[in-house]
Amino acid sequence: MGFLRLVHVIVVAVVLVLAGAAGARAAEAGTQICNGDTARVEAGFSLAPPPHCIEGPERSEAFPDTRQPLPASEGGSTRQTDLRALVYALICGLLIVPLIYDMLFYRVLRARFMLWHLAMIAAMLAFVLTSSGLINLLYPQLSSQARWHFAIASLSATVTAAMAFALGSIEDRIIPRWLARTVLATTGTVLLVNLLGLFGVWPIRQNFAVWYFSSLFAVAVAALALVATGLARHSRAATYLAIGFSGMAVTALLAPMVRTGAIAGTFPLDDVLYAALVILALGTSAGVGDRVLNLRSQRDRARDKAVMLGRMANTDGLTGLLNRRAFDQLSRLRPGKGLLLGDLDRFKQINDAHGHQTGDAVLCHAATLLREAMADRPHARVYRLGGEEFAIMARIEDRAELETIAEDLRAAIAEHSGSGGSGALPPITISLGGVVGTGQPIREAIATADGALYRAKQEGRNRIAIAEVETGDDTRARNAPSLPEGA
Repeated sequence: MGFLRLVHVIVVAVVLVLAGAAGARAAEAGTQICNGDTARVEAGFSLAPPPHCIEGPERSEAFPDTRQPLPASEGGSTRQTDLRALVYALICGLLIVPLIYDMLFYRVLRARFMLWHLAMIAAMLAFVLTSSGLINLLYPQLSSQARWHFAIASLSATVTAAMAFALGSIEDRIIPRWLARTVLATTGTVLLVNLLGLFGVWPIRQNFAVWYFSSLFAVAVAALALVATGLARHSRAATYLAIGFSGMAVTALLAPMVRTGAIAGTFPLDDVLYAALVILALGTSAGVGDRVLNLRSQRDRARDKAVMLGRMANTDGLTGLLNRRAFDQLSRLRPGKGLLLGDLDRFKQINDAHGHQTGDAVLCHAATLLREAMADRPHARVYRLGGEEFAIMARIEDRAELETIAEDLRAAIAEHSGSGGSGALPPITISLGGVVGTGQPIREAIATADGALYRAKQEGRNRIAIAEVETGDDTRARNAPSLPEGA
């Protein structure tokens, strides 16, 4: 299937190139490029004649020779030339702005289509410099033939980068794969014709203008299909592409009309081309800005959603505390940290006597008391490990501070027992066991704290016990008055 699609793309590209060649050959009959009549070339498509047609010092109007000043008697022409040079310089300055624009945006969002846009603007700038003759101000000794090669190469690079940018900027799953491959195949024909003409391959060199115009025609048809498909599928990027390519579409329509004589040969097609390049640069730059902002907005929404889902995944649905999944992400109990494990005393009896709905209310009330008791410690974390089991992780200076925290938590539960916001709740107490962090694995810390909690339970509940790290034994348990049975 992949091979058949490749054959299909090649066939489509060949058909488009042949269709363009037919129209270009009709235009060739009226141009007489190689017979010394350069009037059509001067007023037509803004490409100098192929190198083999240049036999003397004459130059195309599309490539004014800025190295040779005009005679004094032609002051009006001199002023006109100076004015055009100023316009070309302004166009070059205008094209520098998107270059800076792309580099700044690329620092914010590194998307591949932005690099293609950067390459397109750079190639476009090179084309204006070479085709307008401004490059002679920098390199006065540059020959007409070398400048022509640079102009053709930069135009080919502009077309290639523009089509790659168009494919990359349109949203995903908008352009069918076969159409994308067709665009790439037709774009490749421009580069192929350029290379074959550069190395003098016959018959490309003999009829370079025809072949090159044909390849550009094929790309124009593919670009039209690309933009039309994007617009039909409501692509935002395709709207900006349509604006950017509009000038080039007008130029593509006018070029054969000028070459065949349907429009007067003095028609300023070169100026139309430069205006089209400016429209292409501005339109696609607007598309880059919109696409970057859209992608950044999507990225921010995705990141916010991921954060929200992460919090939901790590949050206990009943109490709003961090859950066991969040607790299991800890690997070690580092020095300067203390771990407390707490368990509500005789919670099963509350469930049996008052029902699970009351039991849930008791759990939520206990969670609120624990969270409020740790509110003055911003780095403390309170977890619900499951059922009536809780864990508290806090920064401490020493073992005595951890013992103080544990006692505060025990007292907060005992003193506010039964005072839930939705009415009277059964009285509850909590037993806590703790361990000071020394860098031990979290599983080892849990086992040590759990041993201390077990001893607090064994000594009558409503107690705290902090384990000795060196031996694993708990210290003296600080006792509160024992509760009567069933409390």
